[in-house]
Amino acid sequence: MESPQIEEKADSLLHYTTLEGLKGILDSGSLWASDIRFLNDIQEFKSGKKSFRDHLCSEYLKLNKISQDEAVRFANNISEIVFGGAESNIALLSTSFCSVPGESYDAKNGLLSQWRGYGGKTGVAIVFERSSIDALVKKQQASTTSFTLIHGDVAYGEDWKKTTLASYLTEKMHIFLDKDFVSKIRNPPVSPEIFDVSLRVATAFGMFIKHWAFHEEKEFRIAVIKSFKSQRTGEQDRLPVRFRVNGQFVIPYVELFKESERLPVGGVIIGPATDQAGVKTGVEIYASSLGYNFPVTISETPYRG
Repeated sequence: MESPQIEEKADSLLHYTTLEGLKGILDSGSLWASDIRFLNDIQEFKSGKKSFRDHLCSEYLKLNKISQDEAVRFANNISEIVFGGAESNIALLSTSFCSVPGESYDAKNGLLSQWRGYGGKTGVAIVFERSSIDALVKKQQASTTSFTLIHGDVAYGEDWKKTTLASYLTEKMHIFLDKDFVSKIRNPPVSPEIFDVSLRVATAFGMFIKHWAFHEEKEFRIAVIKSFKSQRTGEQDRLPVRFRVNGQFVIPYVELFKESERLPVGGVIIGPATDQAGVKTGVEIYASSLGYNFPVTISETPYRG
C-alpha cells in the first residue's frame, strides 16, 4: 500500500520533540507512532474523509440526473461505510517529520512554527535522511504481516488531486458508484477487491490528506495500520500497542524500529532556549555515552518562547 505521492520531496526530515522526548528516543532506539485521535490536528482523518465525500458527490452527479441533495446523501452514506469500516477494523497510528531542502535555512535552524509549539519547554529537531527512513520502514515491514507501514508526504487541501491517489481513485471509482456497493460490502462474503480498495482509499485519504492550514509543515508521515483481525488470531505481535500519559490523555502508541541497533540520526538542532549552549553540551555528552556520533547544532532563529 502506498501513500498519495505528488513528487519526490526534499531529502532532510526533521522530527520535532522535547528534550525528554529526545532522551526517550535515544534510550529506546525507537520512534513512537501515536494513535491519530490524539494528534495536534483535531480534524485528523476528517479532512480526508470530507475530500473523498465531496469528490464522490461530484462524480455521482455527473452520471445521474438527480438533485444535489440526493447526491450528497449518496456520498455521505458511502463515505460513512468506507471510513467507518476502516476505523472499526484497524488501529491507525502515526509519527511525523517536516520535510525541508537540505541546504535551506529551515534545515539548519528548524521551522519557527514548530519552535512556537513548545512554549516554555526546550524543543529539539532530530535530523534524518529520507533514504534512511525508507530503509528502516522496509526492514520493519519485512519482519511481519500483523501490521502495515505506509510512509510518504502528506497532501494539503485540494493538492491531493495532483497525487497518485487521484489516478488510483479514478481507476477504482466504478466500485463506489455501483448502486449495489452497499450490499456488496455489508453482506459476506465481501469481495477481496472491494475490501482492499475501500481500505486503501480510507487510509490514504484519512492519513495522508490534511487541511490546507497545516501546509507549512510539509509533513512526511509514517502511518501504522494494525489489523484487529490479526491481533485476534494470536499471530505473534511484533509491534505491540503500549500506553503513555500526556497531559489529560492516556495515549496508545507503538515503538517503531526498536529492533535496529541504533537509529540513523543525522544530527540534532537545539531550538530556542535560555541557555542553548548548555543544552547542546548536555545532548552531546549524553549521545556520546550511548555510542552516537552526530553533530549537535544551535538554531539561530530569534524566538524567545
